[in-house]
Amino acid sequence: MVAVRKKIETSEVLAQRVVDGASSIVRQLRVVPMPRGITPERLTTLAVIEEQGSIPVSELAKRVEVRSPTMSFMVSALVRAGFVKRKDSKTDGRGVLVSLTPQGRRALKRAQQNSLERIQQALGSLSDDQVAALTDLALKLKALSPHDR
Repeated sequence: MVAVRKKIETSEVLAQRVVDGASSIVRQLRVVPMPRGITPERLTTLAVIEEQGSIPVSELAKRVEVRSPTMSFMVSALVRAGFVKRKDSKTDGRGVLVSLTPQGRRALKRAQQNSLERIQQALGSLSDDQVAALTDLALKLKALSPHDR
């Protein structure tokens, strides 16, 4: 019984440390200069669209883990900004696919580069062993996502 309680407490502490670490990274990335019209939420959405190519809005909402109306609003804003375009689905008469425009692709690449540079600066102070451990952890955390399995 004591061993089970200890394991649960250890799991809770680990979960909190992961959340704290992720929150710290997110805070650091929020101050990274972004191209005009790009927010962290829009950046995530653009990255998923790039990864998937043309994607239905409903599937995009699932992958970004927001409700469909929220994603529809986001897509409308991205269309107005010139970052994505809509087109009718050939397989679903009511469906709409979204894809990146060249402007959206350029903005995404610029934002990703700015973010990577910020993270690389932060990682610069780590030892080789720490980098190896962090690399292993990053792969394991990514594998936890239901969309990356």
